[in-house]
Amino acid sequence: MNHSSLDPALFAAAVQSAMSGIAIADTEGRLIYVNDAALKIWRYESADEVLGNPLSQYWANPGLAAACWQSSWKKVATGRILRRSPNAAEQSG
Repeated sequence: MNHSSLDPALFAAAVQSAMSGIAIADTEGRLIYVNDAALKIWRYESADEVLGNPLSQYWANPGLAAACWQSSWKKVATGRILRRSPNAAEQSG
């Protein structure tokens, strides 16, 4: 099966239910999508609490966030990062 025959609804369900946190930002770095795992990692209840905010707001190191964001335009950036929860405490993720 090639990627072009993948049912978009199936793909959306897989992303939403993935165990890994997935967040997508627009070209300005503002969140336009987060899955349930990302919300759990960041300790938020609803996507409405984070959508529209800068992605860097959820990183413990905003400088690292900016560097990863810039590099993501050249390639997909993946890896383990520190997260910042609503109370701004740094936690391993």
